[in-house]
Amino acid sequence: MDNKENQLITMTGELGEKIELIVLEKTEFNGSIYILAEENEELGEDEAMSYILKQSGENEKELVYTFVEDEKELDAVAPIFEELLEGEIELVSDERKQ
Repeated sequence: MDNKENQLITMTGELGEKIELIVLEKTEFNGSIYILAEENEELGEDEAMSYILKQSGENEKELVYTFVEDEKELDAVAPIFEELLEGEIELVSDERKQ
């Protein structure tokens, strides 16, 4: 993914709100593409939420991203992102549901 630090993704939250995310990293695991993205808000570092998204679609115009919610899938993918970002982040499960 070229210029991933500049790539923005707009998602729709559970309540229909728009969530703008900045792509931090991308990886492939078990034949699927995953991205780690962070909210694009003017919050303090400790307050910005990060998400792991799963990519589907064949080309740039057909790409669809979905939030990974399955705990087993998250537990498998999260350590890969932690390693790729060399300790810059620590991913933790967020149990809060809206």
